[in-house]
Amino acid sequence: MGSAVDNSGRSSPIMNTMVISREFKCTGPGRHQCTAAVDSANLFIREHMPRAIRTLGAILIGFVLLLIGTFLVDQIGLLLYPLPAGMKMGETSMADVMASRPTAALAFNVVLRLPLIVLGAFVAARIAQNNAQRNGVIVGVLFLIFSLGPAFVVHIPAWVIVGSVLLTPLCGWVGGRMASARGFTDGNVSSNPPRAMP
Repeated sequence: MGSAVDNSGRSSPIMNTMVISREFKCTGPGRHQCTAAVDSANLFIREHMPRAIRTLGAILIGFVLLLIGTFLVDQIGLLLYPLPAGMKMGETSMADVMASRPTAALAFNVVLRLPLIVLGAFVAARIAQNNAQRNGVIVGVLFLIFSLGPAFVVHIPAWVIVGSVLLTPLCGWVGGRMASARGFTDGNVSSNPPRAMP
């Protein structure tokens, strides 16, 4: 009979939560029963873990992932478009750094951030498994606030601000929509108890 087991060889509810929608973990003649057991475990999580906690955690994970990706893009941008001689990150004021950046460098950062926003929103929606588009947009809006925060203290070109305001929430929605289209929502697993397969 197929089963999802932990390292000790015993059936584990924790392990079952890790194999959601990953039927390749269930092998053997009893793989249908194993899949039914995994679905039951996921239904248990949805019913007993407060949705708000799961959603907040998912949004936080998606947002942090987005920040990490943004940091990497910024570093690549500095390699492709180095600061002028005499300027160093951490030693030069942010206002002087922004004033020194060419249009191509700013466009590079803006464009490469868009797929990262989609990815962060997708991850958040995938983990939360509810209200995918809404959670995706929330990730996008949080990142918009974070990225445009410096606009209150340094000069950021208007086209960067307008482009960010228009595209960031949209990319968040797209990421959430992708998760929803792939079935990563509350409706992905039937609310009816799965029946054992013969």
